[in-house]
Amino acid sequence: MYIANPIYDVFFKYLLEDIGLAKILIGAIIEEDIVELSVAPQELVVSAPKRYLSVIRLDFKAVIRTQTGDFKTVLIELQKGKISFEILRFRKYLAKNYERKEKITDAHGNITEKTLPIIAIYFLGFELESVKVPVLRASHQYYDVLLKQTIHAKDNFVEQLIHDCFVIQIPHLPTQTQSKLEKILDLFNQTHLSQTDTRFLELPTVILQDIDVQAFVKRLEEPLKDTLMLEQAQAEDELETTLDNMENQIIQKDRIIAEKDNALLEQSRVIAELKAQLNQQKK
Repeated sequence: MYIANPIYDVFFKYLLEDIGLAKILIGAIIEEDIVELSVAPQELVVSAPKRYLSVIRLDFKAVIRTQTGDFKTVLIELQKGKISFEILRFRKYLAKNYERKEKITDAHGNITEKTLPIIAIYFLGFELESVKVPVLRASHQYYDVLLKQTIHAKDNFVEQLIHDCFVIQIPHLPTQTQSKLEKILDLFNQTHLSQTDTRFLELPTVILQDIDVQAFVKRLEEPLKDTLMLEQAQAEDELETTLDNMENQIIQKDRIIAEKDNALLEQSRVIAELKAQLNQQKK
């Protein structure tokens, strides 16, 4: 069976616009009991009128039931990037979310505006330089520096200033899956790439029979019937090809400049030697 390849922005966004599926995926990643999930106000930036290039940032407000039975409201920022230089984009949107205030209703029905703790989730189509695990969690700890002890309590003031981060490295997703999260993330695995069209993934039958992923598969089948989304995905490929060509041109120009610099250095060396020989002859 073929499904839309969710590494493409247009298909990724379409998949997670289904709140039910987004709740299942995010809950599996952060390993928390998400009681309620809603879409927070967010931006979709189009870079050019004739090309589909969305700056994908999906923000969710989640109510989580903690292990102690308490409830906490957090802002979940979910982003996806194919190429490593997009880190500046990740930082920009994270900064915006630190400034954002959300309306919170307490147990007495009182509504107040406050900033929320942030959980950041990044889907990467490229590899990190030093860490090669499929799903990375970078979390913070409280630590008493003087007593050299870990503190297990949490403080609201501190929680507003730091955040947990989850990084999914798509190139390192395993081919053998066991956990629910592994099975869902396998739908992003590029080892299933169609040999005829990179916009599609070709899934083996064993995946389709798994109850944990059937709803995700059904959702990703729909774009294959949508001409507009398929054209948008094609435009992403064209843009990426253009960027690759520009990068190759820059590398080629840098190589030519480096060769000219080396030639100039060699000329300078020869001239210096000739001057030295002339000085020796004069003597």
